[in-house]
Amino acid sequence: MKKSFYLLLLCVSFGYAQNSSTIESGKTVCQYSQTGKLLKWEDFKPSNGRMMATAIPCEIQNDKSTNTILISVVCMQTAFNQFGVDKINDMILVASEKVRNSLRADHLYNPKEIKMAYMPDSHDWSLTSSFTIEGEDGIVKEQLLAIDFDANGKFAVMKRIL
Repeated sequence: MKKSFYLLLLCVSFGYAQNSSTIESGKTVCQYSQTGKLLKWEDFKPSNGRMMATAIPCEIQNDKSTNTILISVVCMQTAFNQFGVDKINDMILVASEKVRNSLRADHLYNPKEIKMAYMPDSHDWSLTSSFTIEGEDGIVKEQLLAIDFDANGKFAVMKRIL
């Protein structure tokens, strides 16, 4: 059943072909829909037994606008080989959706940066999401949320960081 779901998800993602372009600095800009990819295998670089993707700009469709967000991921190479880029992207998408759904309907969500790390002691993943919200009164507030995933990559908890 699980494999069938992943096969269906793969087929759907092929339907929404990922467009990719290059910005002035030469880094890849990822464009995706809710079912598309954020990061690619090539975005990760090995470093002392770890795999790192540092400040990769990606474009997120947010209501009627497009936001550019920087994504950074660091994890052990063994965890990267076990989980793969697709699972990391799934966790990022789930976290982004959880953050968006935690806000009031009258707030405008503007994501800025996501940083994700693998915790080798507990085999859990921790993600921080930096974003701004704008209320209907026009006041913009910066927010930071921490989202944790268990050893299987399933959502565990979301916490507000002061």
